[in-house]
Amino acid sequence: MRGHGGVAAYYDHNTSRFLRKPKDRERGAIHRMLYAPGVRSRADALEYVNSLVLNQILNRRPQRVLDLGCGVGGTIRYLQRFYAADYSGITISETQVKIGGEFGTRLEHADFLDPGWYSRQEPFQCIFAIESIQHNPDHQRLLENLRMITETGACFLVIDDFLRPGAASTPSAMRGPAGRRTSTGSERLLERFRKNWHAAGIASVRDFAAVCGDGGFELVEETDLSGYMRSAPVLNRMLFLLSSLLQLHPSPPPWMENIIGGNALMLLQERGISGYYMLLFRRR
Repeated sequence: MRGHGGVAAYYDHNTSRFLRKPKDRERGAIHRMLYAPGVRSRADALEYVNSLVLNQILNRRPQRVLDLGCGVGGTIRYLQRFYAADYSGITISETQVKIGGEFGTRLEHADFLDPGWYSRQEPFQCIFAIESIQHNPDHQRLLENLRMITETGACFLVIDDFLRPGAASTPSAMRGPAGRRTSTGSERLLERFRKNWHAAGIASVRDFAAVCGDGGFELVEETDLSGYMRSAPVLNRMLFLLSSLLQLHPSPPPWMENIIGGNALMLLQERGISGYYMLLFRRR
């Protein structure tokens, strides 16, 4: 269950739980809800991240678009309503491929780090990854693969959780937003998040941008979306107590991992250690 292989098992077991409501299943609503200006309903909040991707696509008018870590294809179905292109989506979860097929969305079961998949592709002009980059254990290798399927000017859009600038990527050296040493409690929360959400690739914004830069993708836009997320401090404290008990399980099943890791992430955001960002890169 641990390591990169654990990501597939995590989503194979939890995806149907995430999409219990029929409307959420059809919408493919696995992403975070964002209550940005103009958002008036839960449905709008679920679609807001998709609208950010659509804005970038409409600005660039690509012919081919790739969703890295596509879930059940909800974002692809959203984009198809507004812009015609050749869309592809890959996910490490066979369950997600199956659910996407129920709604007529053709998805592929593939690994971010498998160069064989990339070698069979024609160039993409736009690639996006929503809440999937943190699961990738080797960003440098991913960028090597992305170079195989992009040309100069291609965009790479990432919307995900990152450690805030000033926070190092390793727990032993983690520092807060002001450069001060974070508490041991925050370090434990970060390790709890990494372990239970299989977030081997979570990095600081700066570290991730540096890896992308070395890989030929320069950062051209950075937007902190954290302020659009609704916080529930009292609930988070209650879930922390529950998570501490669940942590005692010698091998937590995926549903427990979701509770433990999700609660750790919310507390890291409350403490200003992590944030939810949109990062736009351009292939040099």
